[in-house]
Amino acid sequence: MKVLYCVSEAVPFVKTGGLADVAGALPAALRDLGHDVRLVLPRYRAIPPEGLSPLCPLRIHVGGSAAVDGAVLQGESATGLPVYFVDCPSFYNREGLYGERGHDYADNLQRFAFFSQAAMAVATQVFSPDLLHCNDWHTGLIPAYLHQRDRGGQPSWPTLLTVHNIAMQGLFPAEGFAGLGLHRDYFTPGGVEFWGKVSCLKAGLVYGDVISTVSETYAREIQTPEFGVGLEQVLIARRRDLFGILNGVDYSQWDPRVDTYVPARYGPDDLEGKRICKRALQ
Repeated sequence: MKVLYCVSEAVPFVKTGGLADVAGALPAALRDLGHDVRLVLPRYRAIPPEGLSPLCPLRIHVGGSAAVDGAVLQGESATGLPVYFVDCPSFYNREGLYGERGHDYADNLQRFAFFSQAAMAVATQVFSPDLLHCNDWHTGLIPAYLHQRDRGGQPSWPTLLTVHNIAMQGLFPAEGFAGLGLHRDYFTPGGVEFWGKVSCLKAGLVYGDVISTVSETYAREIQTPEFGVGLEQVLIARRRDLFGILNGVDYSQWDPRVDTYVPARYGPDDLEGKRICKRALQ
């Protein structure tokens, strides 16, 4: 299977949390199972352009009538996985990924609408996948854009949306919807509208072909008012398409047999080091 893995951060390039760890490990694991997996993510300031090859230009309309120019660059991960970087200095050449000094960037909706459409351009012009694997709200608009393309008779691809943290929903003022390039009938309670705002995560939950999350337990929990953060009814309606798959561990980074940061080494055949680590922690 050919998979385009769309994500806002991935190790070893940039990281703010566990999403980057999964994006750094899972595509490589899928490749080892025989799949052709490619990453696409923004080229933030922290990712130097040296060694990246230009592939194609981008011109995308977001947030108004003027087009925003960018480009797709190609590199690879430390494990040799192909990576496509969406280069757009006006959106990504910044100190932070999502904000600075405790405040989100005011144009995050436009930044990740641009990235979502750029990922689709990669699928059209560079790498023709069998599946677009979207992750969290940053790529939640991709299934909505593809739904609109399919409705208009244009080529489209199946989508999988993985929810890593349902509390992070990508909520923005309704005024931003006009610049997304979606037909106005997508801004409804059955679409991307959520209590008068644009919800990028809800867009993915409604229009994604399949939804996955980080465990079977979490898949059940997010269908309840206590853990669904207002989206539980959307998830209940999609429960036949919702799957919990337990997150794995990248043993190339997290292996107590070789980890130099714990007081003693240990493994499944010799647990004495684990006892030493436990005593040190206590």
